[in-house]
Amino acid sequence: MRDFFHKKNKESGHIPPGYRYGEHIKNPIVPNKKSWKSYAKITIICATFLGSLGLLFLHPFFQIHSIQIQGLQRIEEGDIRDTVNGILSYKRFFIFPQNNFFLLDIDDLHSI
Repeated sequence: MRDFFHKKNKESGHIPPGYRYGEHIKNPIVPNKKSWKSYAKITIICATFLGSLGLLFLHPFFQIHSIQIQGLQRIEEGDIRDTVNGILSYKRFFIFPQNNFFLLDIDDLHSI
């Protein structure tokens, strides 16, 4: 009969190696935890990408400053200018104004 008051020997043969007390093995199913360096790299890459997009969309070099209207016969220039300014002041994605060369929808201007 087994004595339940005594602990098993650490070197007993029925415990496979790697599962003995104090030994650490890698679990092939659960990947290793990522270090803070990998999170820092991902954060820097995302911040750089978002910063470059913001610079591209909000920099004054890429904004439309003047509008030239030619060939009017029946419609007054003030009406067309008000409509175009309304299109340019519309915010795309609720953040970026549409007065940028990259965000302006040309089909909206052609439909006027």
